[in-house]
Amino acid sequence: MRRSFVSSLGFLALLALVSVGCTRQAPAPEPVAVADGEFCAEHGVPEAMCTKCNPKLIPAFQAKGDWCAEHGFPESVCPICHPAADAPPPDHLKVRLASPETAAIAGIET
Repeated sequence: MRRSFVSSLGFLALLALVSVGCTRQAPAPEPVAVADGEFCAEHGVPEAMCTKCNPKLIPAFQAKGDWCAEHGFPESVCPICHPAADAPPPDHLKVRLASPETAAIAGIET
């Protein structure tokens, strides 16, 4: 049963990536040095680089070629293209499956 649960989780993770349409194959970015407490709590990126909270930063990142147009974050810290393995997901994260049949295939029952 545990093996089935772990397999289902892996399958769900794959589905989540497919469902958000993230087809980018960019290499992982270099780690950004940020002191504790300097992350945007709402978006999970360094506060000084949060283009959702401060849209005026967008042109500067676009000019440098550090821009993920698909998700609206600097590519180097895009939490969708490059999720942090050691950080928990942001609050209110939603995983949307393609259909109820997808949930059934994954073995999810509600």
